[in-house]
Amino acid sequence: MLGQFTLKKAINFLVTTMKNLMSRFPEIRELQSIVAVHQTGSFTKAALALGTNQSTLSYLIERLRQRLDDPLFVRVGNRMEPTPYAERLARSAESILEVVSAELQGIEQFDPYTTRREFRIVLTEVGAITLLPKIVKRLNQDAPHASLAPLHAKSLDLEAALSEGRADIAVGTYNELKGDQNLFQQLLLIRDYVLIVREDHPTIGDDISTGTLASTPQVANAVASDSYRWMEDHLASQGLGLNVALTLEHAVAIPMLVGASDFIALVSRELYDIFRVAARVREVRLPFELPQAHIRQHWHPRVHHDPAVTFLRKLVRDVAQATEAQPWLPGAISIKGTP
Repeated sequence: MLGQFTLKKAINFLVTTMKNLMSRFPEIRELQSIVAVHQTGSFTKAALALGTNQSTLSYLIERLRQRLDDPLFVRVGNRMEPTPYAERLARSAESILEVVSAELQGIEQFDPYTTRREFRIVLTEVGAITLLPKIVKRLNQDAPHASLAPLHAKSLDLEAALSEGRADIAVGTYNELKGDQNLFQQLLLIRDYVLIVREDHPTIGDDISTGTLASTPQVANAVASDSYRWMEDHLASQGLGLNVALTLEHAVAIPMLVGASDFIALVSRELYDIFRVAARVREVRLPFELPQAHIRQHWHPRVHHDPAVTFLRKLVRDVAQATEAQPWLPGAISIKGTP
């Protein structure tokens, strides 16, 4: 029992000592007051320079006097002259305030042309092919000293990467982020999906029936798009299923594989436009209309007002709009999970 009482007294002593030591450190307002009185030699003029009243300034100085056990300033004629302690404190305070002011200005001001910041963007494989080259080109123009670190969506916990600052924004259609109320989102572009076959497919012409669509072997992307999921559900409602012969992790390989086989595949129109000639594939009309995919950029509220991330979001949106060439594209920002 005695040992516990002694331990408790020791802990209380340490806490009290730490509080006393910490209380000796002046606050920013107190440092500003010391510097102002030191420079003007007057409480009245110092209060005017700080944009406050004399009673508030006197209170700050008096609080410091008691904590530091030093009068700090004494009247000599018409001036308030500093004690040797206040003289040293004022010089140190000036240096501290200059550093704080410079750091705050650096945070508040962002110059794209001089920044050497590394921007981190999460992209899908298709986004890396279609958007990334244009983003890099625009970044080289607007922020020539900045660098870009593209991140692959498959290798990340997106919400954690955005909230922890390991990624600035994530661009794409991410099912795992749907309904996440912690993230902001902005619509960038709308993507169509098309069914493709090789140019000289022996049995499929310009159109395909629902039955043929269900029975023909096809190549699927390991990360299914919303359009693909809708097609799968639509066929299931008719008692049909998809004949998936092969599932690929790499979306860009799908057109080439289709062009070298009798498989069919659902791909984004962007991917089809890029590889149509090289892969020798063509579009086939579906027996129904597919929903479009909405490509958005996502970011965490902690960087919503960050000038560097704001610059990046605008740059990506401008690139996406130029790519889509749709002036009607809405630019409203909303919380993820809302329409």
